[in-house]
Amino acid sequence: MTRRRVGVALVIDPPVADEIDGLRRALGAGDLARIPPHVTLVRPLNLPAAELPAALERVRAAASGIGGSLRLTLGPAASFAPANPVLHLEVGGDLGELRRLREAVSGTPLDRPGSWPYVPHVTLVEQFPSERTAGAVELLGSYAAVVDVGRVVLMEEQRLSSGPGAATRGDAASAGRTGSGRSGSRSRWVPLADAALERRAVVGRGGVEIALTRGRVVGPDLVEMAACAADDPGVAELVAGGVRVPAGGDPLAAEPAGWGGPSRSFPDPVVVTAVAGSVTVGGAVAWWSAGTPYAGVLVTPQARGQGIGRHLLARLEADLAAGGWRAPRLIGAGPGGFYEACSRWVVAGGG
Repeated sequence: MTRRRVGVALVIDPPVADEIDGLRRALGAGDLARIPPHVTLVRPLNLPAAELPAALERVRAAASGIGGSLRLTLGPAASFAPANPVLHLEVGGDLGELRRLREAVSGTPLDRPGSWPYVPHVTLVEQFPSERTAGAVELLGSYAAVVDVGRVVLMEEQRLSSGPGAATRGDAASAGRTGSGRSGSRSRWVPLADAALERRAVVGRGGVEIALTRGRVVGPDLVEMAACAADDPGVAELVAGGVRVPAGGDPLAAEPAGWGGPSRSFPDPVVVTAVAGSVTVGGAVAWWSAGTPYAGVLVTPQARGQGIGRHLLARLEADLAAGGWRAPRLIGAGPGGFYEACSRWVVAGGG
């Protein structure tokens, strides 16, 4: 049975993430390229691939139960030693809502029994030398930062085996070996899907009700939908909008949507996912590429003709306006007639 190595976290965005990575680098952490600064909600587990749709819905439903961003205070430094050699930043602030979110996201299929009581924290170094712990805690005793975290992220461990073009998703058989230092295998935790901490918008009441979830990552349900509609114009652009991979570059050096990095001068991508009942029926994505803003809308063939595409595009444009997108127009990926009929902001194919 195919399994995928996943976890759930609150990912810290720049500029505070940059500060924390600076602390991690100074302390000798060796995993900066593998995982961004984060607060763990569900520790890594091996999820059967067949349960991935349920996991996506669990994350989206849990996020919808929180009314808005969580304001968290990070710092000072502390340690779980001697029980555990983890050097970390303490987490304070909206802990009641954070624990409620964790409880909501930790149900089936993402239930992961723990050996220790849950203590929210941001890991600096997992295996910190005991003889240096007291000094590090004292040195970082004045560090403090405040962050507003607005989304919950389903993360996946992906590995790159030796040899060109051999990037694969982690599975249960390889998860225990990736990142272990064994030659021929590297890994990185990347965003697989995410959901904004806000009530899901529901459209189409009185007919086919559609729940809309906002995020930054093109989730695997949209990727699968696009693969099934590969003959539709604009599908490649829609999927490519979720992950920016340098030409000829290492897939593990890719910039997943919302991760931060070289494209920080542009707004983060915006992804809207439409779900009817428990079935994903469409998605809309907006992203920047080479300084040009693009947008794409995709609806499953079975759900077309019900106005879902219009709802997706309207929500996407509202989110873009609220997110500060100042582009005079966006280039629409897909059938030009749709954008001509539904939008004055998104224009067909560069017209």
